[in-house]
Amino acid sequence: MTHLWHVAQSVGALVVVVAWVAIAERSSLRRREPRAHPAPTPRGIALGIVAAAGVGSAAVHIAVIPEHFGEAFLYGAFFTTTAAAQLGYSGWLVRRPSRRLVAAGVAANLALLALWLGTRLIAVPFGPDAGSREDFGRLDLLASGFELAAVVAGLVLLTSGRRRPAADYEVTGTLTSLPPSNVSR
Repeated sequence: MTHLWHVAQSVGALVVVVAWVAIAERSSLRRREPRAHPAPTPRGIALGIVAAAGVGSAAVHIAVIPEHFGEAFLYGAFFTTTAAAQLGYSGWLVRRPSRRLVAAGVAANLALLALWLGTRLIAVPFGPDAGSREDFGRLDLLASGFELAAVVAGLVLLTSGRRRPAADYEVTGTLTSLPPSNVSR
């Protein structure tokens, strides 16, 4: 039953995010004339993967917040903060992509992956369970898979041969619509 509740929470979070993106897209269409969008570029797709992976990981973290607050306030606060940061980062990346923002996302996701792996292979570093090891679970593997996808796609953007990887794409509300634009650092 607990897993069904987690799935329901994840779906609810995704519905909220999709509604937010739809509202943002609709309001951006009112402000400027619609334009024809060329086919998505590989770099634009990579940016979409980074943003979508952040939302996916945040949805998993949102789903496990109640469980972690049940263990300790510190753990619940950590997952709440992490989910909020991932959602905020994804939204910011969609609206104002930049090389620095992509690099920051790669670093943050690598830090989360290192912490997750450390809590499974070494020990929990802080809190009431400090010194004990966590088990590998489906939801944490899912969240870590999203974070790994964000790291890989981010590294593709950062190493794709151009000085400014975010300079030729923009995500405009839907992750399949990736037109070129002039984006500053």
